[in-house]
Amino acid sequence: MKKENLTLGSSSCILGPERHNEEGFKAYRDAGIKYAEFSCCHNLNQIGFYETPEKIYLAAKENGVEFTSFHLPFSKNISFSNPDKETRLLAEEKLKKTMDVAKSIGIKLMVMHPSCSNYEFYPERKPLFDQCMHHIGNMYEYAEKADVTLAVENMTGKGLLGIPEEMIPCLKEFPNLKMCFDTNHCKHLLPEEYLDALINENMKGRIAAVHISDYHLKEEEHLLPGEGEIKWDKITDKLFALEFKGIFMYEPGVKKDTGERYSAKEVADNFINVILRK
Repeated sequence: MKKENLTLGSSSCILGPERHNEEGFKAYRDAGIKYAEFSCCHNLNQIGFYETPEKIYLAAKENGVEFTSFHLPFSKNISFSNPDKETRLLAEEKLKKTMDVAKSIGIKLMVMHPSCSNYEFYPERKPLFDQCMHHIGNMYEYAEKADVTLAVENMTGKGLLGIPEEMIPCLKEFPNLKMCFDTNHCKHLLPEEYLDALINENMKGRIAAVHISDYHLKEEEHLLPGEGEIKWDKITDKLFALEFKGIFMYEPGVKKDTGERYSAKEVADNFINVILRK
């Protein structure tokens, strides 16, 4: 596979909750972006997702935009690293309910944070990892029965599954589980080194989703490619080596100088000028 064959997508996080509507997805259409990850994690109630998901689905469809994945919600309480068992069980129910609603509008790939970075709840990491694996297993079984694909995301900081030594055993434990590789979440090693570890363990075909943004190789910043220090040719080469065939899904945050969201046009132009280098 060559870079020219990459397909651009953009997380709907660039719209903010107020523009998950006709206006927002018209901006995608005008920029030539046909694919999106539905990502309004902290504002699903605000946008009426649980009551009228078809309203947002139609706003996208009428502008030629297809949701190819859904980012499940996350927080300190919607986290499998929370020390309270009842809170974790409620988190499972919340995620399952959200998964069902996303499936009802045709989305079949669910991206899930396995934890937050509240690792300090335990003096030792293994009990926390074992706890997290238990809940991932429950979500995996639910996704299998629902005929949707679950992709766990590598976490930033010291969050669980932030390192290959935890992600790889998880992928091996659940054969149909996929991974979402976030280029901004590699704190302990370079993004290409994380991908090398997956290559060395023959994890071909296990990355179903990617979150594309740049940073200065320390703390996550979610900049546009070229604004940080990631070497993008290395990333694309290694994704191809892992037989990644999904959407090159941009997930930028906000501009550091103004705090404004990046526009769909800025995303599309960046893909052409930095990734494809046309």
